[in-house]
Amino acid sequence: MRGFSTPVENLQTATGTKDKIAQHWIEILLKKAREMKADSRGRSTDEIAAELAEWFKEQPGDKINPLLLLEGRFYTIVLSGD
Repeated sequence: MRGFSTPVENLQTATGTKDKIAQHWIEILLKKAREMKADSRGRSTDEIAAELAEWFKEQPGDKINPLLLLEGRFYTIVLSGD
């Protein structure tokens, strides 16, 4: 949550996973991080990251696609029809 998109893009490429729900939040967090940095008034990057993390935790709803949290079970259901 430091305002750099390259590490996120690299991770998405490496894992082959791009979650639309997470992408929505990533874009919001990157924008907020950039705005906070431009208006930093002496705050460190760590302080901004901590503030963003707290704000993110307080937001309602899913942060990632819940199906990505299922360990192998989703694929078993889809492939076997169970």
